[in-house]
Amino acid sequence: MAQSNWEADKMLDVYIYDYLVKKKLHNTAKSFMTEGKVSPDPVAIDAPGGFLFEWWSVFWDIFIARTNEKHSEAAAAYIELELKLWRRVIGKLIRLKLDVYIYDYLVKKKLHNTAKSFMTEGKVSPDPVAVFVSLGTARFKLCDYSDVAIDAPGGFLFEWWSVFWDIFIARTNEKHSEAAAAYIEAQQGKAKEQQLQMQQMQMNLQAQMQRGNPNHPSLRGSNEWCWF
Repeated sequence: MAQSNWEADKMLDVYIYDYLVKKKLHNTAKSFMTEGKVSPDPVAIDAPGGFLFEWWSVFWDIFIARTNEKHSEAAAAYIELELKLWRRVIGKLIRLKLDVYIYDYLVKKKLHNTAKSFMTEGKVSPDPVAVFVSLGTARFKLCDYSDVAIDAPGGFLFEWWSVFWDIFIARTNEKHSEAAAAYIEAQQGKAKEQQLQMQQMQMNLQAQMQRGNPNHPSLRGSNEWCWF
């Protein structure tokens, strides 16, 4: 287990460095490489925005869907119908949230020079900032994107990454734990079930709209969502 945690920690640092470079935060990347003793070698899995951000985007979408009780089914379906607009909005918020947890991780590793550089160069705010977004005639509050809502001794980013890394290895290494493989199978089943439920909600919502009844209760709901 200790070896696994060491490997996860090492790989997380590598992909944080890759993310900083691709965001063109070169001063912070240089500080992180020096202070954190991070190797600047090319990453094994490359992606335009950085592999860390690609996986974080997928994780955060699933995490919010499972933990935010303020998301009504009708609201989720409505967001899906307005996907083009929300992709731009949510994409920005996801990136901001990742930056907050990277900052938290750096502080908890006592890499204070790198954390300070990241806060300045990356314009990362350690204080809560509420974000408002207009969608049609409604104005939605996406609450406090920059506060660390989920705390952990080593930083929430590392806790998440450790779980992810175990699952990722299980997908690519047949010798890895049976528990991780079982978890993957269970998650795939849940994902299929959720996809079918969402499709059914969309069909029901579209049917109501086609009948010319925009005031139907299924289209009404809370106009405030908290994105942790």
